[in-house]
Parts: sequence; structure tokens; C-alpha cells
Amino acid sequence: MCAAIVKCPTCGRKIEWSEDFPHRPFCSDRCRLIDLGAWFSGQRAVPGEPVDPESAQLDLPAAGDAAHGATRDIGDDDP
Repeated sequence: MCAAIVKCPTCGRKIEWSEDFPHRPFCSDRCRLIDLGAWFSGQRAVPGEPVDPESAQLDLPAAGDAAHGATRDIGDDDP
């Protein structure tokens, strides 16, 4: 079976979707980092309604839970 050919989202170079291109869908680490920088700088964003950071509520564990190492393994049914 033939591997799919895709275009790098940053530079448009055609690459094979295979292990030969570990940064896929990007052709290189450079193109991957250029794309990441665009997200961090706000040039790219997921469309949606703006969120007011002051009114946003996060569902975080209580401060004491994290301090005492309250972690569980996956599949651990005992509380």
C-alpha cells in the first residue's frame, strides 16, 4: 500500500505520511516551530466566542490535594 502524500501546512512542501517524516504533518522541525510560534503569537486561533479570564472558572483540585501527592494510577479503583 502506498503512503499518503500531504502538503506541509507551513511551506507547502509535499511529504510522504510515513516514519521518514517524524514531524508530520510538517516537513521539518523548523516548519513545526514556525507553526507553533504562529499559535503563540495569536496569528492562529480556534474560532469561537472570546472568554473573559476573570469570569472563567477552572475545575482544579484543592491546593491541599496536590501538596500531599494525591495521585492515582490508571485503573486504580481504591480511593
